[in-house]
Amino acid sequence: MHLIDVFPREYDVQFDVPFPFWPETPRPIYYPGCRDEGGYGPVMRIEPHGGSAWTASFDGGYDSPPAISCALSWPDPRQLCVVWLGQWSVVRTDDPKRWFEIAVYPILDVRVVPELNLILFSDFTDIVAYGVNGEAWNCCGICKDDLRIVEVSDGTLRGTGFCMPKADCTGFEIDLRTGALTYI
Repeated sequence: MHLIDVFPREYDVQFDVPFPFWPETPRPIYYPGCRDEGGYGPVMRIEPHGGSAWTASFDGGYDSPPAISCALSWPDPRQLCVVWLGQWSVVRTDDPKRWFEIAVYPILDVRVVPELNLILFSDFTDIVAYGVNGEAWNCCGICKDDLRIVEVSDGTLRGTGFCMPKADCTGFEIDLRTGALTYI
């Protein structure tokens, strides 16, 4: 697991915390769900600046490629996003009971757009953008399958996807500021 560390953050994170846990460390909080019991995901120690450290474990659900796994700093400096086996959770590092996830599943691609304070997530057919205030926009049902982000530059996302009835790949562009979709 690695941290895509683009945005300023108000916490430190340590990956691959070994079992058994340190005696002074409480049992981990399991995500998604902010549960007391969980599965097999990565275990990490999270220490908010000016707060108490805590331990988290993140479950996934799509255990084959092309689903991805990574951790990302978030446009809100108190939040951490963890993607594990295509499933993601965003947690407040200073308040672990405050968390959320989105229905884009499995996550196949993540793109960070720091100049717009956005993080883009895609699955086989959809793209959703998140910013400091939560969901900025979403484009659902862009194609029927095989969505691919080709390029993100100059405020525009360019991609392709398999569409019917043409039974071929169609190009598209999304204005990253508004989420407006145009087929090309």
